[in-house]
Amino acid sequence: MFDKNISQTPVSEELRCALTNAVRPITLATRETLFTEFDEGDALYFILEGRLELSIIVDDGRKLGLDVLSAGAVFGEISLLDPGPRTATAIALEDCQLLMLDHSELHQLLEQNPHLTIELLRLVGKRMRHITDQLNEYILLPLPKRLARKVLRLASRSDGGNPRLKLSHSELADLVGASREAVSKALSGWKKEGLLQTGRGSVEVLNEAMLRNIAGLDP
Repeated sequence: MFDKNISQTPVSEELRCALTNAVRPITLATRETLFTEFDEGDALYFILEGRLELSIIVDDGRKLGLDVLSAGAVFGEISLLDPGPRTATAIALEDCQLLMLDHSELHQLLEQNPHLTIELLRLVGKRMRHITDQLNEYILLPLPKRLARKVLRLASRSDGGNPRLKLSHSELADLVGASREAVSKALSGWKKEGLLQTGRGSVEVLNEAMLRNIAGLDP
């Protein structure tokens, strides 16, 4: 199963084969913590199944959600370059299957395949670019635009239906740096306008074009 599912990770066939021989499986139950902010960071992770949230605690004690990762995502990449304290907390939003590559195994992998270093650095670069984009949204965009972008980014289709995401209003609030009340008010307004449907811990996008317009994204 793990050999098959690692194919979801966007890497070359050569790197995929090398990783399959070096990684080891990790299983997390819903709401289980993989690591917390400031824990020693010495491993890279690949998500095979499930969803996982990365978050930090800001100075006033509030939780700020950085990202929600799903199958195919790579994280913990800072440990590739500089093993040290983790910069975020990782918690499973549902049952998860992961692969872990620790720092010593990584060094051995690169010693045996030095030409793969560039590809691993590209993985790091993509993640850092994504994190920078998220931080720019927190700082520069108003709540409606941030929230619309987050809903569109995290929603996925199944069985050809409308895009959906499984997150509560509180979890969405953490991810856009706003109060639950403000997020609920925005979602309620969009529901009345026919843009989406909300349920207990879920959001269904009904009018993707209008939501993209609110988000300031191309049609």
